[in-house]
Amino acid sequence: MNALDKILKMECTFKVDFIYLRAYINNVLVGTLNFQILCDNKCNLYGLYVEPSWRRKGIAYKLNVFAIEEMKKLDKNLAAVASSSNDYVTKILLKLGYGFVDLTYRKLFFKEIG
Repeated sequence: MNALDKILKMECTFKVDFIYLRAYINNVLVGTLNFQILCDNKCNLYGLYVEPSWRRKGIAYKLNVFAIEEMKKLDKNLAAVASSSNDYVTKILLKLGYGFVDLTYRKLFFKEIG
């Protein structure tokens, strides 16, 4: 366990077909990751955001790991799409085991994991 793990708290909230993940440090919101549950046993990740002062410290990665854990509990598979210019998110997705599927105009598509 590193120093970040000791102070980072994760929260998961469900609303209809959407799940909202939140990361807090000292009760201050520092990051979010949202996903939509689809009818075919899949979920689409979207809306990853980390406060600028907390970026590049592993919070985005930990939010994605938390998302994978939550989806496994629900027996769902995750799919992801990232902007082709977002190298940081692309590296996180590949590190987590997503496989590259396709590239269209400004979007990278990744296969499901779960």
